Amino acid sequence: MVTHHVERRFFSRLIRLVFLTVSLATVIALFSRAHWFAELFSHFRFYFLLAQALLVLIFLHSGRWVLMAVTLMLAVPNAWYVVPYLTPLVMNQSVAAEQGKGIDIVAFNLNYRNEDHRAVREYLAAESPDVIVVAEVTEAWSDALSYLLDEYPYATGEWRSEPWGLMVYSRLPFVEAELLDLGVSGTVHARVVLDVDDKLLQVFAVHLYSP
Repeated sequence: MVTHHVERRFFSRLIRLVFLTVSLATVIALFSRAHWFAELFSHFRFYFLLAQALLVLIFLHSGRWVLMAVTLMLAVPNAWYVVPYLTPLVMNQSVAAEQGKGIDIVAFNLNYRNEDHRAVREYLAAESPDVIVVAEVTEAWSDALSYLLDEYPYATGEWRSEPWGLMVYSRLPFVEAELLDLGVSGTVHARVVLDVDDKLLQVFAVHLYSP
């Protein structure tokens, strides 16, 4: 039979484990610009922040002031990155609309071995975005997507026989368009600048090589 004391000790250890794990992961994420391994942790800041919010409530209830202070301190960098992404979700739609119309961008990986051209065509027709970014464009895919030029006359990019081709198709005129050299031979990356309601929107289309 599990006693109350055993349960309490178990949950106490579990809370400490969560605290240590989230704290360590947060610290590692701070060095995301220095190393690719640390960059992997930066993708989970939202979940770190949720765990830290729960930990703060637990530590506040149990009177563990030092642990609560440390958790709050480490939550700051996570909140710094996460809050700007959450702001549009809580804004009143009418307020957002007053700031000008937006544009729809679809970006996805074709998978250079994929031969289901019809499914991609149907997907793009259903979404009908203003800008399309497709990665892993081969010669076959370039030919299969050539019909897009009728509706998306502004395009840049190149196909590759390996999975490093990339194309950008746009209904909006390009103010600027260039292919980028990110230091890996054979890969295709692009930067385009669009004029959206008299405001310049810069779009980077990249398909990064594995570290």
